[in-house]
Amino acid sequence: MSLWEERERRRLEIVAAVDLAVASLARSEGVLGRGVQAVVPITTLAPEPYEILRDIPAVVEPAGDGFVATFFDGNISTSGDTEVEAVSNLRSLILDIFEYLDGEPADSLGPEPARQLAVLRVFLKRAS
Repeated sequence: MSLWEERERRRLEIVAAVDLAVASLARSEGVLGRGVQAVVPITTLAPEPYEILRDIPAVVEPAGDGFVATFFDGNISTSGDTEVEAVSNLRSLILDIFEYLDGEPADSLGPEPARQLAVLRVFLKRAS
């Protein structure tokens, strides 16, 4: 398989994973409007240069006029006007936090940031 074919195969896998996550959110939209939580797995970080080691569970729930998405293991939470936006914002924030913490010397991190980094390393890594 050529490099181009391999890249195209990987791109199609990523698109399929994103489609599954969006479909999962779409199925739960009516339920969330009634005040119920939904867990949506974050299965890809494409096009960013990171790999998912384990699906990242995003708990999405209504909050006021919008929605909050939380990754409880990592103690990371953010909001959005829609469920999809809240999960997208969470995905971006997880990457931002990981990049920041991973770039800091380990001895300069306090207990909670060190714990967050350890948790994030279980779920994702930089692509090689």
